[in-house]
Amino acid sequence: MPFENLGIGKMYYEIYGGELEVTGDTLLEKPTIVCLHGGTGQLDHTYEIPFWKRVADTAQVIFIDYFGVGRSSHTRPNLWHPKQWAKDVYQFCRQLELNKPFLAGDSVGGQVAMLAGSHYPGFFSGLILMNTETRLIPQEIEEAFRQKGGERAATVFAKLIEEPSPQRVSDYMEYCLPLCSKPNNQYRHCTQVNETLLHEYNQNILYTLDLSEEVGKITDRVLYLASDSNPFHNLAAATRTIKAFDPNIVTSEVILNTGLLQIDAPDVLQQKVEAFIATTTSAREDTPSFYPETWVKGMIKTVNKMGITTLELAPPTQDFVDYAYGCTHPIVDIGCGYGLSSLAALKTGAKVIAIDLAIEHLQVLQKNVPQALKDNLSIQVASFPEAFDLPDASIDAAHASMILHFLSGEQILAGLKKIYACLRPGGKLFIANMSPYLGLFDHEKLSEEYNSRQARGETWPGYIEQISFAREPWKSQLPPYAYFFKIEDAVKMISQAGFEVEKVYYYTLNSIPDDYKTNGREYVGLTAVK
Repeated sequence: MPFENLGIGKMYYEIYGGELEVTGDTLLEKPTIVCLHGGTGQLDHTYEIPFWKRVADTAQVIFIDYFGVGRSSHTRPNLWHPKQWAKDVYQFCRQLELNKPFLAGDSVGGQVAMLAGSHYPGFFSGLILMNTETRLIPQEIEEAFRQKGGERAATVFAKLIEEPSPQRVSDYMEYCLPLCSKPNNQYRHCTQVNETLLHEYNQNILYTLDLSEEVGKITDRVLYLASDSNPFHNLAAATRTIKAFDPNIVTSEVILNTGLLQIDAPDVLQQKVEAFIATTTSAREDTPSFYPETWVKGMIKTVNKMGITTLELAPPTQDFVDYAYGCTHPIVDIGCGYGLSSLAALKTGAKVIAIDLAIEHLQVLQKNVPQALKDNLSIQVASFPEAFDLPDASIDAAHASMILHFLSGEQILAGLKKIYACLRPGGKLFIANMSPYLGLFDHEKLSEEYNSRQARGETWPGYIEQISFAREPWKSQLPPYAYFFKIEDAVKMISQAGFEVEKVYYYTLNSIPDDYKTNGREYVGLTAVK
């Protein structure tokens, strides 16, 4: 069986349909849908298969089981929560290197999708949400059962809320569940139930989770489909949920005479899903219209000839954005360029200080920040490290992506010490930097020069006159010197500044030209802790 190891456990997944389609002499990449199942321990991905395999002709469909559910690892119970599952889904997609997948979820799966879309804006192509809501209100559900099934159905539901005992679960299945949709037992025999999760989730999470504020942070396109005849996922909750979204990104519809859409209206649902995917995919552009045009694939020129801005968030940058969620003090983005990382961090709810040498870059950032988030952004036109001046112990995190390589070794060390001082205890620093293996240079000669300087015992082996190694058209877009990191050099510098290195690694970017990639070690990423 296929599993993906996410560190905290192994996630089970199953794929229907291929990513690539050959038509004559044409090779097409189909969109990918990651399907997020509903249920709170009593269901896994298998009940989603009958409907979603219908879509496998037009998209690659990947089913997963959350941790604690189905065939995935039954990890620690404190990790069995939609917020953690959203992080797990994102990590899963990153590890499989999925190209802007769609997330499709119903019920709890829809809530996981909303959280993932909120926490990782721009990573997904869009969200497909069915029979789900920002919040479940027991009294509202009880009244909906009363309206459709009389007092007996309402009483059965109310008793289930009080205590989900086996007998009360059985009563719910007999008197309430048939009111929610047509009978459907297909694949139910394949489901692997987690009774512990079922009890704990229903008691402590199901009716306390409220995503009303979270959905306001979603920037990806959303297809929201509701039923008119489901007492549990009722119209009052659907109406409340639709109003919570930015109206500019959501397409919503109530499908009449339905309870659960996959069961009661599969043909209608398939048509709407495929239409949404087709229009979203065709509307998606490699370069957002509010950024300057790309210069080289996946890259935008800076106005001051200090390299480029990449349209893809690098792994250290994504770690910075992930960490920004929940930060209670400001975070700083040093050398932010056009502000893609600052904008992503702002959308997590963080307060961001964006610093750059060029006011033109910061003006683009200001233009792109939604009005609701503008109060959380402050900008500074300043050089680093000379003009970097924040109060001691005032920030929770710092991000320095593709800026340190434009400094000398002395400047880098001085800047790192300044960052260390302004971080709060336990605060984190996230770094992305060029390595000597990057293919926009003659990387073989550059690596040889680095190794030679290192063998001579030079204090700053990575500080190299780069123009002589740069390929066209880069010679005109770079300053005369750059500092290239190897892992051991990066660790040494960071440690000298007082930090403890949490992780350090080489990485590449999927979006850059293939001839810039040499060995998967084109960049160095690092996370350090004060």
